[in-house]
Amino acid sequence: MPLPVALRAFRYRDFRLFWCGQLISLVGTWMQSVGQAWVVLEITGSPFKLGMITALQFGPMLFLSFLAGALADRVHKRRLLLLTQSALMLQAFALAALDWAGHIQYWHVAVLATVYGIANTLDLPARQSFVVQIVGKNDLINAIALNSAVFNGARVVGPAVAGLLVARYGVAILESEIVGLVPSAALTAAAEFYLQIDGFKADQVLENKLRATNEEPRT
Repeated sequence: MPLPVALRAFRYRDFRLFWCGQLISLVGTWMQSVGQAWVVLEITGSPFKLGMITALQFGPMLFLSFLAGALADRVHKRRLLLLTQSALMLQAFALAALDWAGHIQYWHVAVLATVYGIANTLDLPARQSFVVQIVGKNDLINAIALNSAVFNGARVVGPAVAGLLVARYGVAILESEIVGLVPSAALTAAAEFYLQIDGFKADQVLENKLRATNEEPRT
């Protein structure tokens, strides 16, 4: 059955894996943000300190994003994604363990928020540039549109689900079994992106295309 034009990027198996991994990961990220803010307010009761945590979490994106983009162009994207997703998974588990043990302090959250910010800053450019290797030029615009849809949809779904879980199970659940497994799901998807494509890995396909382009005679 042919896919609608608006979903044509889903023709690519690797893009389907990529998109599903992002869906799970982004929903969990927003759930974790709600849990983290809740914990900070419970510990300190200070809106200013909550704002500082947000600054630590997103500050690296402001100051390091141009370096992260340059790095993503120069290193093996699969290895970089595996590294960043592993760091995000460990960060989530550490936050959950501290909260469940009852030993969590403000400085713990501050350090872990900084770790999240740095890992996320390195992760985003590599993840976004991966789309070109998965779908190619012809369906790139459609793939970008589908990525934007999942990103913005997660902003709505994640906090809503987080509120229901906090009311039912408490805030620690947001930083443990669910959110801890979220980067893991994205990690698995990232590994799958480099499955064989017509006998070549994605990196090799791109490299061959670039070499062919450079070798074409100029008129």
